[in-house]
Amino acid sequence: MSDDDAKTQWLSGTGAVPSSAHVRCGGTCQDAVAASPRGRRHVAVFDGRGSAQFSELGSTAAAEALQRILEMLEPLLREALDAEHERSAQSWSLVGETTLRALHDEQRRVAEVAEVATCEVEFTVSIAIWGERRVGCIQLG
Repeated sequence: MSDDDAKTQWLSGTGAVPSSAHVRCGGTCQDAVAASPRGRRHVAVFDGRGSAQFSELGSTAAAEALQRILEMLEPLLREALDAEHERSAQSWSLVGETTLRALHDEQRRVAEVAEVATCEVEFTVSIAIWGERRVGCIQLG
């Protein structure tokens, strides 16, 4: 099997369920998960901030936006995760900063649509992104 054939064999599944405490209180799941075996492989866990009234809106929208963000960042991701040279750490730092800005933009967009304060849709996220030579991890929040 060639490397290209092996890449097509990857599948992904995601799921986020409310904790037992959320279930007892009648609360919703405030978390979201994103994963993709195609394009730039990645896994991300978005954790809605419990004190944010509508954090599930922010975490869900950010999970849905992540694929678009990674596609936009593909040139930087190639430099950071696939290249042989030593500039990868510098590129990776730029990937983290740009991802943070893009996710904050999504958070502001969701808050505006929902007509709530931005702090009411807050979340944190942990992301792992696979490259040809490295795996990069980002923790935001």
